Amino acid sequence: LALLPTCQMLLRGYVISNLSASEAGIWEGMNRISAMYLNIITSAISVYYLPRLSEIDNIKELHNEIFKCYKLVIPLLFFATLGIFTIKHFILWLLYTPEFYPMESLFGWQLTGDCFKMCSWLLSFMMVAKAKTSMFITTEIFFNVTYVLFSFIFLQINGIVGLSQGYLVTYILYFITMAFLFKNILIVKE
Repeated sequence: LALLPTCQMLLRGYVISNLSASEAGIWEGMNRISAMYLNIITSAISVYYLPRLSEIDNIKELHNEIFKCYKLVIPLLFFATLGIFTIKHFILWLLYTPEFYPMESLFGWQLTGDCFKMCSWLLSFMMVAKAKTSMFITTEIFFNVTYVLFSFIFLQINGIVGLSQGYLVTYILYFITMAFLFKNILIVKE
C-alpha cells in the first residue's frame, strides 16, 4: 500500500509550511537511513518467511515458525540498530552536510520505533500469508492515520523530534494490536 509514503508526504508538507524546509529535510534524512537498513532485513525475511507462513496449516507449527523467525530477527535487528546508533556521528558525517547534524536527536526514537515496526511486521505478515486482506487493509489504514495524528500531536509538543516520537508510539501500539490479533497463535497450549 502507498499509505505510509502518503502520510510522510503529508507530514513533510506540514513541517515545511509550519517549521522549515531544513527541518523537513532533517526528518526525511532520518527516514531514509531507517528505510535503507529495514529494507535489507525485510527483503531477507520476505524471501523465506512469507512463503513459509503461507504453507503452514497447523497452529503449533505456525507458532514455532514465528518464534524461530523472532529468534533470528530480533538479535539481528538489535545489533543493527545498536550499531547504527553507536556510529550515528560517522553516518551523519559520511552521508550528510553539517546542516543535517541536528538529525542526531532523532536516532534513538526512530531506531526504537524501527524495532517495534519489525516485531509487528513479523506478525502482520500472517495477514498476507493467510489471505486476511480486509484485516490487513483495515489495520494499515488505521495505523497510518494514527501515525499522522500522533506525529502532529508530538510535533506540537517537541518540534521535529515529535515526528519520530509519533512513529515510535504508533509502532508500539501496532505491535500490541498484532499480538492481540494473533494471540491464539502466539500462545499455544501444550
